[in-house]
Amino acid sequence: MNIFFLTVGVAVASFGQTPSEKSGNSLVDTTFQLKGITVQGRLPMRVNENGALHYSGQQLMADRPIRHALDMLDEIPTLQKSGTAYTIVGATSFSILVNGKKSGMNQEQLLSYLSSLSPNRVASIDVYYNTPRRFGVRGASVNITLTKEHSNSLKLNGDVNASLSQATYTGANGGLNLALSSPKWSANMGYAGTYDKSATHMNLNALHPLAGHTYDVAQTDHHTFKSLDNSLYADADITLGEHTSISLSYVLQHDHPKSNATAATTINAAPILSDTHTKSPSWLHNLEASLSHHDFEIGASATFYNEKEHQDLTDSQQSSLDCSYKQQVSKLSLFVDHKISLMGGHINYGIRGNIATTTNHKEFLSSQGFTGESFKFEQKEQTGSAYVGYRHSLGKKGFINLSLESEYFHSSYSKDGVPATTLWQEWQLYPSLTLVYRPRTARVIQLTFNSEKRYPTYWTTAANRTYINTYCVNDGNTSLKPYVKYSLNLNYIIQSKYVFGVFAESSPHRFTQSMTLSDKELCAIYKYFNMRHDYRYGLMAVLPIDWTQQFQSRLTTMVFDMHQSGQLDATSFSKRKVASMLRLNNNLSLFQKKLLLELSCWYQFPAIQGCYDIQEMYSVSAGITWIPPVEGLSLTFHGEDIFDTYRTKTKCHIGQTSYAFTNHVDMQAFSLTVRYTFNGYKTHKQKSVDTSRFGK
Repeated sequence: MNIFFLTVGVAVASFGQTPSEKSGNSLVDTTFQLKGITVQGRLPMRVNENGALHYSGQQLMADRPIRHALDMLDEIPTLQKSGTAYTIVGATSFSILVNGKKSGMNQEQLLSYLSSLSPNRVASIDVYYNTPRRFGVRGASVNITLTKEHSNSLKLNGDVNASLSQATYTGANGGLNLALSSPKWSANMGYAGTYDKSATHMNLNALHPLAGHTYDVAQTDHHTFKSLDNSLYADADITLGEHTSISLSYVLQHDHPKSNATAATTINAAPILSDTHTKSPSWLHNLEASLSHHDFEIGASATFYNEKEHQDLTDSQQSSLDCSYKQQVSKLSLFVDHKISLMGGHINYGIRGNIATTTNHKEFLSSQGFTGESFKFEQKEQTGSAYVGYRHSLGKKGFINLSLESEYFHSSYSKDGVPATTLWQEWQLYPSLTLVYRPRTARVIQLTFNSEKRYPTYWTTAANRTYINTYCVNDGNTSLKPYVKYSLNLNYIIQSKYVFGVFAESSPHRFTQSMTLSDKELCAIYKYFNMRHDYRYGLMAVLPIDWTQQFQSRLTTMVFDMHQSGQLDATSFSKRKVASMLRLNNNLSLFQKKLLLELSCWYQFPAIQGCYDIQEMYSVSAGITWIPPVEGLSLTFHGEDIFDTYRTKTKCHIGQTSYAFTNHVDMQAFSLTVRYTFNGYKTHKQKSVDTSRFGK
């Protein structure tokens, strides 16, 4: 009878949580020993009080060959990885948050930052199909909560790591992470240095119509990239009172990439060889500070980015180009959030403001045979928004959260000192809904609706041309506009493991990048443009299987119908495609969890993107971790795209436009990572001295 009640208690703790439970109280693997019988409860995932799919950091690391915090994203069932990019299953775009805040870094910089973080720093990862407005972003997001450990006495711990990787070329990285904590504050800092060298190959075939003639173009492009990157981060959490705290963080990233490209272009059997050499060092500084008091929070962040690029291009026809590019970005953000109890629920409201200034500068140092001009392009943006939301509890059954945000966005630009011209000036309303309902124990219905706006990067809206080689160029598009996306997701979650979902998205005027064959000159132009329509709807499922306590598998699948239409220059298109994605993860632990193995694979069926027809893609990866007898030491061997199958094959046959290209990305890589975690210094308990008989 005791065993029966113990089993029921573990089951209720695992599957019967209510919305009132805080995210910081997540359950972990718990084992009870009772007269030789072991009863174990495991909570892989739960829906937290904000409607997110909540994953414990400890459980994501358990029995997995994890090298750094970025690897933990691979263990999220509702995240799909393709190459180096991540997407949420059932959502086409998302934001990455750290501690519920959006930093000034773009997604590529954030992924680089996560690759420098120790996995022990990750307390939890939340996947939002509808992000709470107080987080400062709209739409879907992944929130990574870092540990803020406080200890009863001064405590120092951390880890050091080093990794060696082999792809086409050899790369290396290493880092140090330190954590210092006391009863009133905690501080963390880390450094990571990376040397990376990789190669890509691209084959392009095009039939280029121009002035009544059709030119047969064949091109082979070989790129070699190498970069020496440095990352430094520091954050602190200070407790001022029982309900008052201050959070501070700083991130520095210094990247120094170089690339050499050789292109062999044949136009109607006439060969042209070109060489391009590029250096583009950049610095990023991001500072954030916030003050929390009860349910009130105020904060600010500042981002400074500087990039200088130098390009040297020559070809066999004695043409040459020597030019430099500079970009400087300064951005300041402020926010205020508050929550009050009213009418049996909670009202959340807040305001946000952003000011950004971007300067893009291009200078032709010398040019022969290439067209272009020197310019200085300055863009200024001001954004202000206010939101209000109401959360009503449905008792133990769940909750409903409604919110509405109003945003004013103004952007202006000036070129070469000419008076500023308005680029965008818009008001927009963003409604959202999150409903979590538990019809019965171990069953959860999650319904979300949200709207968001996506803005193009600064370079894509600049009147700028960048030469890739003698035939291919990148052009900016000053008429490019932001777009609004509407998303609806309905998920049915069983036993905190199995997820079945339906989703739909509509993105009028969505922008994407495509290649077009110019009708004015013999060149292929890559540029961003706005489509007329883009919508998709489909089904998704996450199916984990525990074969034994040592061997688990997880299948993630998605099938969707997509339709895109629009016009790029003189080319109109309307495409529809039913596509699908499959991902399978297998994990095995041996020798009392001293040897951890993982084998994963994914397959992407043919899809469309604007004018493109994209062929199938697939890849297989594997990892193994050995935990030797030395406490705190681990060795991880990881193989990415181990069969070298990752290719991007793209075709475009619309009207008179006909071309196809294949990208062979240097994804196949094998790495060995050594990590040592230490729990070093603790202040010792001071011995008291009896002084009762001293003095008068």
